[in-house]
Amino acid sequence: MDPPLAAPAGVPKGLAEALRVCLARNDEALAARLALLSVAGREPRLTLALTLAPVSKTVLEAIVRDISAAVQGALEGEPLDIMVAGADGLSARIAETAPLVYERA
Repeated sequence: MDPPLAAPAGVPKGLAEALRVCLARNDEALAARLALLSVAGREPRLTLALTLAPVSKTVLEAIVRDISAAVQGALEGEPLDIMVAGADGLSARIAETAPLVYERA
């Protein structure tokens, strides 16, 4: 059974703007959605699902590092899980249902 997803009750102040600015610098970033993922035995965690143009592992790692650095201040120590949206599974559910925080024009 897939873990429950929800829209975050509140996005930490500055997080959405930090993501928009950061992702706009990365031409491969097409969209990003933010969900609250609840897994049994753990506190719910903010999870970011990225829709990307095809990229190498090296470029993906650079994008994740860039996002992590950009949002650090807005998260105030709260963890952010980052995944690439795929065709199926949890990342696809997030990409289909979670609120959009960034979309390349």
